[in-house]
Amino acid sequence: ARQAAEHARADGDEGLRSRALAKYVSALVWGRAHVSEITRELDRIEDDEPGALLAAVIMRARATVCLMEGRWSAARSLAALAIEAMDRLGLPVTAAQSFEVIVLIELGAGDPSAAITALRQADGRLRECGESTHRSTMQAHLAEAHERLGDPDAARGALELADELGADDDEYNQMIIGGVRARLAL
Repeated sequence: ARQAAEHARADGDEGLRSRALAKYVSALVWGRAHVSEITRELDRIEDDEPGALLAAVIMRARATVCLMEGRWSAARSLAALAIEAMDRLGLPVTAAQSFEVIVLIELGAGDPSAAITALRQADGRLRECGESTHRSTMQAHLAEAHERLGDPDAARGALELADELGADDDEYNQMIIGGVRARLAL
């Protein structure tokens, strides 16, 4: 993605460059890089005056870095700002998908009730847009949060909806769902 961004810049296509860098940022954050390397790369990209969408993606990535470092308050603030920026850009699905960072923050901070609140917001937004793929992920996380709160019936209900909405080959969802099902079986 980074190489594609360089080619796009050479061709003068800033839109393609921004989209390629957004993919690169996602791969960087969820890959094997250490938080210090992620931060350096985000700084480098940000110093190059990104457009509004890429700036929001960077903000979401910084929230994820704070999550990795256990800086819950900073992570929450940055994630909320990223979602607001995406809403201002007229990107309701991208904004709703970004709630997943808030969910991970709240689960990491040990507050599954706050995660459920965020999940319900995200699911409602995605439902309004007619989106199902990411709704299934939100439902998988909802099952996880309910399971952590000791509500197996609500967890099973969310698992059923996640299965209904999701694809059989969605490895990310299956990883979440499998863990919840295993804990419910104990």
